[in-house]
Amino acid sequence: MWLNEYHADFLARDRLAEARERAARRDLVDRVRRRALRRLLGAVLIRLGRRLAGVTARLPARARA
Repeated sequence: MWLNEYHADFLARDRLAEARERAARRDLVDRVRRRALRRLLGAVLIRLGRRLAGVTARLPARARA
């Protein structure tokens, strides 16, 4: 029985190590995705702001009453 417990300890340790590696990789992937989404959102907002600024610059000025 001692040998089986000894091997079980190694299996459990290996599983924990693999789980830690997967969690670290998942965290890294999530960070990269969030950064990419943040950049994309920023680019879209900048493009929208430029488009709005261009449209408002071309509108004729209103006469004040």
